[in-house]
Amino acid sequence: MMQERNLPFGEDGEVLGGSAADLLGSLCIERPSEQSERWQREDSASIRHLVNIERNLWLSRGLQGSSIYHLHKYTEDFHTALPFTEGERGMVLRAAGVTHEYLPDVNDEILPWLQAKEELVVCAGLRHVIHGRNLAHRWLSWRQETGEYEGQGSLDVAREALRDLIHLVTPEQPLPESYRALRQHSDP
Repeated sequence: MMQERNLPFGEDGEVLGGSAADLLGSLCIERPSEQSERWQREDSASIRHLVNIERNLWLSRGLQGSSIYHLHKYTEDFHTALPFTEGERGMVLRAAGVTHEYLPDVNDEILPWLQAKEELVVCAGLRHVIHGRNLAHRWLSWRQETGEYEGQGSLDVAREALRDLIHLVTPEQPLPESYRALRQHSDP
């Protein structure tokens, strides 16, 4: 007899939970400090996972469930912890070719796309020219918790929001090993 899985948001929620788990796992892998200023394969992977979670959030807009409030809250917590404004996050998605009409699978190297991108975006009611190379540098600093992100804890806020999102949409899915190891190492 087949055991029924607990998927409060259905298959779309399961895909979203998988994307969140991929990003959470990626954000818990430490970068080698001797090459801290250089873009690493894991940096590209984490950006790809970010794009995929955003892609799956778009696909999941019609999710129904008893905890839709929590879905929106955890998503908002995650977004506000990222090193990008809403307009900049949209630019990252567009650099990867994601639009409301076209949702590609993002498997290619994203750094060249992002570094070549330049856009005029509106942030807090003001127009700004945003350069992708600056966003790539900011992503590195945020992931390493260096520069202006040192001591801020926003990477942990993003990780915990992803953890909460995973538990909400895919309650039976185990958390990534890299997350469990990080938490075991950091908890007293």
